[in-house]
Amino acid sequence: DSDSADAAAEIQAAAARPANNGLASKTLTAASDASRKMGDKTLYAYYFRTMGTVSLTLFFLASAIVAVSEAVAPLWVGYWSKDQFHLPWFSYGGIFTAICSVNLILALAAFFIIAMAGAPRTARILHADAVKTVLHAPLQLFSETNVGTITNLFSQDMSLVDMDLPLSMINFVMLLMMVVGTLFVVAAPKPMLAATYPFLCGILYALQLGYLR
Repeated sequence: DSDSADAAAEIQAAAARPANNGLASKTLTAASDASRKMGDKTLYAYYFRTMGTVSLTLFFLASAIVAVSEAVAPLWVGYWSKDQFHLPWFSYGGIFTAICSVNLILALAAFFIIAMAGAPRTARILHADAVKTVLHAPLQLFSETNVGTITNLFSQDMSLVDMDLPLSMINFVMLLMMVVGTLFVVAAPKPMLAATYPFLCGILYALQLGYLR
């Protein structure tokens, strides 16, 4: 995931910078290093924006439903084992099968939304922006920037952006929503547990800051 974000940071640094402000090697390297360490919010905003509103909305909606079904399935098994609603066994089994089917179908749908619609559109825009930036760059870019840095934008780094970054985003969003759904399930019987969530989030945030540094 870090390699994908690093590659995307370099693409964003090149694509977002106007052609007339001098793409010097030191500036590019410094911006890239800062983004590698702490992440760049404008980078992710740019990536999501190029993906398209429709694709992104459908992806998040499908991911949210997948997370809900993941959280509901074990609850329904508990109701089934206790015969909570006094239903026939096939009713419990049918509802459980429906929940699992919805989970599987929408998980596949979320993957194909990104793989077939969002990622190709983003790749085209990123490639076009990178090419446009290089073609309109001043001579200073080629005199002060290593040729290998520019070449990598159109080879290995773009491959990471095209392939690894979409898959990493799918995994991250899915897992994040599953965690949120699980937190709601855990806090439902004992609401007081929810009071510890802000502290846990703070600890996790501090840990990732230290890890990224």
